[in-house]
Amino acid sequence: MESEVKLIQLIKRTSDFHKAVSRIFQDLIILEDPRCMVSFPSVYLSIEHAIGAHTLIMLGMNSSGYILYRPQFETLTRGMWLLYAATDSYRESLLKQMSMEIEIQEKDNINLSQMLKHLEKSEAPKHIIEQLIEFRDLTLKALNSFIHGGYLPIVMASIKYPPEISINALLNSNALVAIASQLAVNLTDDKTKIEHVKDLHVQFSDCVYVI
Repeated sequence: MESEVKLIQLIKRTSDFHKAVSRIFQDLIILEDPRCMVSFPSVYLSIEHAIGAHTLIMLGMNSSGYILYRPQFETLTRGMWLLYAATDSYRESLLKQMSMEIEIQEKDNINLSQMLKHLEKSEAPKHIIEQLIEFRDLTLKALNSFIHGGYLPIVMASIKYPPEISINALLNSNALVAIASQLAVNLTDDKTKIEHVKDLHVQFSDCVYVI
């Protein structure tokens, strides 16, 4: 019962957290730097996936919600990679596709493991990359099972989801949202937004792991 109450409280606090993050993203003016311009859409998608997952969990659709945590993680990682580790030619090609100057290329041979390896060798903040790698190592196998309809979602669909699973999933997701918010404001020169992100860690310390 205690865990169920904690989950209900965490779901509400996460809703408040997402609203605060959404306000930060309003009127963001991204620097006209190719690295920033290609990175931001991926970072924004990460936030969108997190909000979608939370909404599904609120509706009791846990398995469907958990599926979105994989793209939340991957779009954040790609946003970091585009900013710190992608080649100039890759960014230029992506910018042209974003502006519809060339036809969208469906194939992309850069996978998650490669992006993380590139980021380890880049000037990206080391403690953030370490957290992304830890998230991958701890959760990716389980998330893939949900995405591909493996044994985990089948088993969990036949029993009542333990509240602890959703609590841990929401806390991890909120930590990724905090990283994404920090990265997004760093793509602007709006210092007030940076201060707002810092305030998030104080206002929502009960539902966001320390970054």
